[in-house]
Amino acid sequence: ELFETFQKDSQDMVKTQVYRLGRQVRDSWLNWPARVSALMAADLGIDEHALHQALERYVREHLNDIGEGKLNFD
Repeated sequence: ELFETFQKDSQDMVKTQVYRLGRQVRDSWLNWPARVSALMAADLGIDEHALHQALERYVREHLNDIGEGKLNFD
């Protein structure tokens, strides 16, 4: 019984850490277009606002796509 309790606690701890890491990665990606759009637009000679909007849209779509996957801890 002690082992089962330890195993459950360990699984909960791993789930919490994976969730936190996932949120950090997601947040980093959501902030990426704002960080790079001006530099990329200058390099490409295109409108910064339009590039920022496009990058933001595609990053969000991609995150939504990969966010639909579920992890199985069992």
